[in-house]
Amino acid sequence: MIFRTAVRADLPGILRGYRELNPDDSDLAPEIADKIWSDIEGSPWIRYFVAERNGEVVATCNVAIVPNLTRGGRSWAIVENVVTLESARRLGAGRGVMELAIEFARSEDCYKICLLSNHTRGDAHRFYESLGFSGTAKVGFHLKL
Repeated sequence: MIFRTAVRADLPGILRGYRELNPDDSDLAPEIADKIWSDIEGSPWIRYFVAERNGEVVATCNVAIVPNLTRGGRSWAIVENVVTLESARRLGAGRGVMELAIEFARSEDCYKICLLSNHTRGDAHRFYESLGFSGTAKVGFHLKL
């Protein structure tokens, strides 16, 4: 398995994973996905990481660095859209992309890295805890817009 920063050619594989993660979402039009990817490529604060097995993207996550005026000016990071294809679970793919996200946050001198997970996903919670995340240190809230 290869773990690396995603490139434009990975976009179809990333989107395939997101269809598995959120099957009720409508497909993103290719021209919209391409425009969004251009914005991502132009940002020093956003990275997508992938796990590739036999030439196929089997896991991905993205991380965003948030500049900050507290904590001595140290930024913080948020991980989102963590997905491993069903066929590649329990093979280390998710761990590999998450480790890249954590390392990116460290390299940017972030003081913390956060993520949210659906409260019903016990397996995912145990996975995040195995990476050192705490499910009890803070309370997460979100507002759907």
